[in-house]
Amino acid sequence: MQIGIVKNGYRTIVGGALVALLCVGTLLPSCSNGPRPEVSFYYWKSRFTLGSTERQALESNNVQKLYVRYFDVDIHPLLGRATPLAVVKGDSLPRCTIIPVVFIKNRVFDGASPLEVDSLSQKVAQLVGKINQNYGINPAEMQFDCDWTVKTKDAYFEFLKKYRALTRQTLSATIRLHQVKYPKKTGVPPIDRGVLMYYNMGKISADSRCSIYDRENAQKYISSVGSYPLPLDIALPIFTWGIQIRQNMVVHLLNKMNDGHFANDPHFKKVASNRYRVSEPCFKGGYYFKQGDEVKIETISDEELNEMAKDIRQNLKAYPQNLIFYDLDSINIKQYEIKVYQKLANRMR
Repeated sequence: MQIGIVKNGYRTIVGGALVALLCVGTLLPSCSNGPRPEVSFYYWKSRFTLGSTERQALESNNVQKLYVRYFDVDIHPLLGRATPLAVVKGDSLPRCTIIPVVFIKNRVFDGASPLEVDSLSQKVAQLVGKINQNYGINPAEMQFDCDWTVKTKDAYFEFLKKYRALTRQTLSATIRLHQVKYPKKTGVPPIDRGVLMYYNMGKISADSRCSIYDRENAQKYISSVGSYPLPLDIALPIFTWGIQIRQNMVVHLLNKMNDGHFANDPHFKKVASNRYRVSEPCFKGGYYFKQGDEVKIETISDEELNEMAKDIRQNLKAYPQNLIFYDLDSINIKQYEIKVYQKLANRMR
């Protein structure tokens, strides 16, 4: 059993190394054009700890809600069954509203029997409940992230029904662009709200196209957003990554690595606006780079974020309640002016 101690306005949970920080501020008044969506963030690390950059982003943008990834569910390579992975541990958690998120690999539902689906819903609910208890919170909403397919939709949707029956919580789930465009084929999940993931639009490749955001590709789907039969919140990308390329083939995805990691490294020579070539072999960020390898940096500019907000707003029929940015991390936050999130929310109304 954990004991809560209040000290100088902060709550420490003995045994869980959990300190609650206060998210301060009130929402700005809404514009006459319509209600302004709440600015919020995903937190997607397995250890919850906030540095000064993340705290400033929360406070400066009046963030009242965080979507925290609790754990992943995947088929364990040795056990051969669905298993929770990378369960969140934390030494700090803001007192703003926490929405737990569980990411489930699509293959978990591939060929899953009704008995397995029922068991999974119970086990996930138990683990989520245990984490909630450790953090001393009782969330009213739960979110699931799964890129389901036509083949797995029945099992996934049954899982959502079972989970709702067990917990009686409000349920939300992530929705991809292809699922928005083809709801009759892919199905509509039995949830209260969807979150349109407006990123990861293309294949990670060695060519010049950006896999995070491609407006030409997005235009093929965006007109369907207004007719989707669920209320939709919006998730926008603020993350960046590098792609290690060898002989025109993708070798590694370099998470949390941006232009700044390579610009002043003598082992890398800039050959294009978002490309570096390895001039001599080296190790960097735990990866080995051969001479001649290239690194392609994919990131999202302020202009592209504004472009996304404009395109989405023109096609939505209802105002989103939440504008969620993926994800809250100092590397991502430092790329933008601190109030850019509020400005984008204003564009959504």
